Amino acid sequence: MALYFCAIPVGSAIGFGVGGFASSGGDPMWRYPFYLEGLIMAPLVVACFFFPMGRMRDKQAARRRAKAAMRAASVEDVGWFQNLMKQLKACLCNPRFVLLNLGYAAYTFATGGIVYWGIEFITKTHVNDDKSFVSLAMGGITAIAGLSGTFFGGKMLDRFHDRGDDFNESALVTACKLMLIFVASGTPLLVLGTSTGSQIITFGGLFVGEFLILSVTSVVNTAIIWSLPEESQTMGMAICIIMIHCFGDVPATPLMGAVREAVEGMGEHDEFGNATEDAVIFSWRACFWFAESFLVVAFLFWAAAWRVSATWLTDGTPAIRASLLATNAEDPPSPNMTPLPESVGGSQPATSGPSRDPWEAAQEGKMDLLRPDTFPTYDE
Repeated sequence: MALYFCAIPVGSAIGFGVGGFASSGGDPMWRYPFYLEGLIMAPLVVACFFFPMGRMRDKQAARRRAKAAMRAASVEDVGWFQNLMKQLKACLCNPRFVLLNLGYAAYTFATGGIVYWGIEFITKTHVNDDKSFVSLAMGGITAIAGLSGTFFGGKMLDRFHDRGDDFNESALVTACKLMLIFVASGTPLLVLGTSTGSQIITFGGLFVGEFLILSVTSVVNTAIIWSLPEESQTMGMAICIIMIHCFGDVPATPLMGAVREAVEGMGEHDEFGNATEDAVIFSWRACFWFAESFLVVAFLFWAAAWRVSATWLTDGTPAIRASLLATNAEDPPSPNMTPLPESVGGSQPATSGPSRDPWEAAQEGKMDLLRPDTFPTYDE
């Protein structure tokens, strides 16, 4: 996961850095990065077309076998739309998934806005007026911090992941704790870097702050996958991508620009109606403080996700499993009913138990977000 998601900050950083450098050369130099991108992407697209599908092919084969079994048993296929609605309900009624994604959207709002406006911020606040140098510096900072931070976050998650945690439920609690630590330690450094005119403090604060903040990337994406049963993970990641773009980086850039213009309009102006230099500098810092405040929002959502996940681990999952094992004692044992170990509050199964899957059984009832014993659960 770390290797996959490191492509986002590294690619964005290289794009901003190379783009800023090329645009400073005028026409036709600004066109060359587009030509280069096409030459690099074309063979990769062709290679992906012929690349083996791997697990996706196995999943498609499993779906075909399931449909064939349903037809043989004269069971009506509910159709793709009903299946889609079922998948959406399974994701959006999962409080851990929803809280993680809301925090991820706020996190993307902050990081996307900072990366997009970073070069303009450095030059407009006169930390460094050489736009070519700033483009390369910010690109290098984001690329190195993104690459190393993403790998560091993934390595830390692997380091504290209990291999015996078959359901990744205690691992999800650990992932939430890591996200809170990274955000709480990185946000003050970003604020420091955007609140001073010192070049060393600005670039240093941005580098270390981005390293810690971007360490969240692989952790949060893994946590989102762990919050869902396997059959809902594909739909969950699709919802995640839509949410982080619709509520994250897409509205971040215009809203930050609007905040900057509003603050500048309220500042001091000269006799010609132009904002003074101090007003311009303060307006740029204010718009970055506005973006960085969304890291606090992300922290609050992820704190709630940690609380729900911890409650789920100690109360919700074992309670549901125990209640299902205690009912319908005449039913044969279910191959899917593998309770949690006693160390996390689970109970060993009796000689017989229900044949119903816990996730499906919980989904049939009403779920109250304030009552962990009504949360849905799932088995592998």
